[in-house]
Amino acid sequence: MMKHLLGTLLLLSAGTPALAADSIVVNGGFEAPWLVPNWSVFSSIPGWTTTSGPGIEIQGWGALEGGQAVELDSYGPSTMVQHLPTQAGSTYKLSVGFSPRPGVGDNRIGVYWDGRLVSVLDGNGIGNGGSVWRRHSIRVTASKASTPLMFADLSQPDSVGGLIDDVRVVEEVPKVLVHGSTPAYYNASLGTALDGTQPQFPLANLAAGDPTLHPAPEPNLSKVGPVLGNWLSANPLPLNSYWSAPGVIPATWAVNTETAIVYAIDAGRSGMHDVVARFGVDNGVFVWLDGSYKFGALAPGAASAWEYTLPLGDLSPGMHYLQVLREDHGGGTGYLVQVTGVENEAASCESDSGQFTSSGGTAALHLQHSATALADGRVLVVGGFYPSAEVYNPATSAWSFTGPPRTTHRLHTSTLLNDGRVLVAGGDGASASDSAEVYDPATGTWASTGNLVTYRREHSAVRLADGRVLVMGGTDGGGTVLASAEVYNPASGTWTSTGGMVRARRAFTATALPDGRVLVAGGLIDNGDECLGFNCLDSAEVYNPATGTWTSTGGMATARGFHAASVLTDGKVLVTGGGLDGSTSVHAEVYNPASGTWTSTGDMNAPRRRHTLTPLSSGLVLAVGGYDASTGIHTSAELYDSSFRYVVRHRLHEPGPLRAHRHAAAGWPGAHHRGLQQRQPVHERGVRPGEQVVRAVTA
Repeated sequence: MMKHLLGTLLLLSAGTPALAADSIVVNGGFEAPWLVPNWSVFSSIPGWTTTSGPGIEIQGWGALEGGQAVELDSYGPSTMVQHLPTQAGSTYKLSVGFSPRPGVGDNRIGVYWDGRLVSVLDGNGIGNGGSVWRRHSIRVTASKASTPLMFADLSQPDSVGGLIDDVRVVEEVPKVLVHGSTPAYYNASLGTALDGTQPQFPLANLAAGDPTLHPAPEPNLSKVGPVLGNWLSANPLPLNSYWSAPGVIPATWAVNTETAIVYAIDAGRSGMHDVVARFGVDNGVFVWLDGSYKFGALAPGAASAWEYTLPLGDLSPGMHYLQVLREDHGGGTGYLVQVTGVENEAASCESDSGQFTSSGGTAALHLQHSATALADGRVLVVGGFYPSAEVYNPATSAWSFTGPPRTTHRLHTSTLLNDGRVLVAGGDGASASDSAEVYDPATGTWASTGNLVTYRREHSAVRLADGRVLVMGGTDGGGTVLASAEVYNPASGTWTSTGGMVRARRAFTATALPDGRVLVAGGLIDNGDECLGFNCLDSAEVYNPATGTWTSTGGMATARGFHAASVLTDGKVLVTGGGLDGSTSVHAEVYNPASGTWTSTGDMNAPRRRHTLTPLSSGLVLAVGGYDASTGIHTSAELYDSSFRYVVRHRLHEPGPLRAHRHAAAGWPGAHHRGLQQRQPVHERGVRPGEQVVRAVTA
């Protein structure tokens, strides 16, 4: 068998993501020319040129950063462009601050990259007492050395429109997370147990001589458990005597046995995206990430420097563990590994009235798991990437392992039954599953309870008024999105098919209504990770358990996937966030079961998807966590009050000289002819210039 020593290690220089100072946009903050506190309209300003419409209007008030912002609906809608110096094939992060014009409902601004519409900035400013900024981010790729970035006002030509500020375009530079000399834990004794026991390493040393196989199945390492210890868990500590302490693996090193290696990867406080692992091997390599098997293949002997490239996608904030099993037999060999990723933008500070405090740490890492409040107030957390179950006790803020589930569950459902037990159904570590089991909190034990009629993952489950559990949708073992539904009977422990939904869907919400029916809304019709419009639904339907049938009801105003829903105290259903045409939404709407119609309600403060909505005893609804590309994974929370109504929210003046007839159009005081360049602020007794008056009542 051909063997060789890879004598050199190819490394990329360690890099960090470019900062705001590295933006390639000229005058992205619109601070030139300096007009504060005035305003004016220009055909061009440093870096930017008008391509249509009256011009670029610089506003010397209410900016996101610095002192000035831009409005593109001055005397009419306008378009401006800047040609950026880019590198073909490079990826960039385009970010811009956007605020709706106070008092104005239509504020649409199109964002164009290389002539292609990549986003529409939109927001309702009616009721706002001043500018309300949110940052929007889009990842774009350059195809040539000069790329036009264009902003166009798409709103009604009424001379009042949205504001933009702090435009940045920053090249995304991958950071080297792991290379051949990165400190790691490694085990050089594994070959002692594996050599001569090839059935435990099924693809090694085949008679034909190490053929390249794509992909290779996960090796059966059960007989070498004492040597490996708990290396397949997400946390390699504590190590057994076979493992080294963290140390630097030389750029070139040779052993003639199989070796297990664990690299610790710190994804930081914001997480990382576009994480890619590259491997150069002599015979073979098998790869796990946080205990989940990702890839395995054998090389034909004389491997190239970088033979395998493995996209790992996104990493959530915090520590992750890349586990590598290198296969080799006899002779000297070398080993190459490199992992790179792009850091997510740090989450912005968000002003919220609530506060979160630490409450202990789970014994294992969990992702794509379930959490269920038990009848005694404790919380059961099941599965995900770590095949375990834990219970949280809020009285002591302590986590403890409970009996492990009988099978692995991920992207499953967990439902509290009327008798206090918990039904866990479907989903496993790699695919859909028909397994179901029940957890008894009194004994901490699990018992199988029949099989689902259909293999499922990413489905939904709702406990019906009679105690049965309705399970619907998701995907099957082949990845097909399902419309089918079935019902579990806790009394008999059996599953029975019921009527299928009108539309197949996954990543949707299912909510039990006060009258016993179940509302299903939105979702995706394919296996995509994004709601792109063509693949996600705005439709909704209602299940009647008395007849076992589904009926279409009024559709939402917004197509959504990965959103959240909660029943309000009046029996209506609040739906928030989720994916929307490739971005994350702040929009919310309310469903009225009596009329079967949807009504828009106040937007969330932060765009969220894959978040949770929880009704509180006070009548408020708590939105927690979720994800948005501009901020990463949220650590914030916010409250929704369905009874609160703004009656008047009125800013008494707009600092600086202003266009008076536009105030009238927006419902602002002090209207004068547009040509008037200076006017005095309007005052109200007891209110200083620059302050706002907010009058509100509760319904």
